[in-house]
Amino acid sequence: LTLLPSEVIRQTLSNLDWRTLLTLRLVCKFLCSTVDESPSAQYATELAVSGLEDGRSRSPLTVASRLALLKERNEHWETLQCVESRDLPLLQDDDEWQLCGGVLAQSNLLGTMRLYQLPSQYRNITARSWRIPLLSNTEDFTIDPAQDLLVLVEKPVLMYVSFLMHSYMRIRIHPRSLTTGHTHPSAVEVIDYRLYMRSAKLEMELSIQTCSEYLTILFIIEDNTSELVVWKWKMGQVIL
Repeated sequence: LTLLPSEVIRQTLSNLDWRTLLTLRLVCKFLCSTVDESPSAQYATELAVSGLEDGRSRSPLTVASRLALLKERNEHWETLQCVESRDLPLLQDDDEWQLCGGVLAQSNLLGTMRLYQLPSQYRNITARSWRIPLLSNTEDFTIDPAQDLLVLVEKPVLMYVSFLMHSYMRIRIHPRSLTTGHTHPSAVEVIDYRLYMRSAKLEMELSIQTCSEYLTILFIIEDNTSELVVWKWKMGQVIL
């Protein structure tokens, strides 16, 4: 192994995951020192410890530069030292807002949504703001910047079907692009769902969450049993 060119060893290490790298350190002194002296190996390990993923496809920085930034970022988190701070006032007192993945979304749910990308020198992200159109009857929303996803839920409509016991709330959900406000390119245009009711009251609260391919909404209904529904949002398929 020691006869191999160092370039070959470094290239090999750059293709290994952090668990394998930690295992290699236990094999012998040579591999231990090689892993410790490899920027790519150290970068992979630091990413795993930080719970982050590499953004190499979007970054012009070398591995050594990214490793230095990552270590600096972790030191600031440990001491809670902010590089800078900014004041971002709400547009109106009654605005709905959500902060997720470094993006602040604000809206009064009447027509448009204002979005602000928080800057990060460690991730080479610059500040920017933009606006996207909303549905005129938007009830609630959530954002998932990692998937360029905006989920809009229309105001529920009570649909009467012969007897009250068979009446239901019509729920319409729109998966959209957070960048453009248009239908998300990987998803169906709209998700229709019938929430069957035991009362004719329209008071309802929503709690919306996304995780990977899943969309979850907890419907909290006054004088009724709350209901949790899970979809695969790209296909509009109910799975729970």
